[in-house]
Amino acid sequence: MTFDVFSALILTICLLCFFMLNLLNLLLHSRSRAARKYLKDRKHKPPKHLIMVLAAFGTIVYWLEVLLYPFLVFTDLFSMIKVNPLQIDLPYSQFLRWLGLGLLVFGFFLFSWSVLTREKHAVSWEMPENHVLVTWGPYGLVRHPSYLSYFIMFFGIFFLWLNFLAAIPLIAIPGYISIVEDEERMLVERFRDDYLRYQESVGKFIPKLKKKKN
Repeated sequence: MTFDVFSALILTICLLCFFMLNLLNLLLHSRSRAARKYLKDRKHKPPKHLIMVLAAFGTIVYWLEVLLYPFLVFTDLFSMIKVNPLQIDLPYSQFLRWLGLGLLVFGFFLFSWSVLTREKHAVSWEMPENHVLVTWGPYGLVRHPSYLSYFIMFFGIFFLWLNFLAAIPLIAIPGYISIVEDEERMLVERFRDDYLRYQESVGKFIPKLKKKKN
């Protein structure tokens, strides 16, 4: 089995698990009518500016590339795409492709873990009145594991393809960082001291080293 076929199989399994998990989460934890009314009345709105457009565009391109990769491999078209001016020829390219596959698998795992942990308590401008601050599981390691998983997967698809087009999803990262800044202001307003303490003890995207108690 070639690396292309192996990576396409692994990616297909990850995609199936990803979509099944999100569908199950959507069916089990849909919001009530009362919550929807509350969401509509909230003063917090998603930010709307160019950087958000880049985030959306980069994410859409990422999903197109992730879905396209297995199709191209299984139809024997991927080998044809490898020979084009947009392909990047780097030293240790095979190692980088293995690294990319590993990053994608880890990114899918981290995202799935965060979905299972937070259940219906996803942080957004749509928080219902009974929203709970989730600080366990992956949220005990970093404050935004879902966004971190996307960053990891963006780099993963780039290393797997080693193509300039596969670098497009990276432009979404500044947009997601902007979203995080807005979300954190909203969370501080909502949970006050609880969230401030959470910020002090848990890193945004990188785990904080625990200080040893004397």
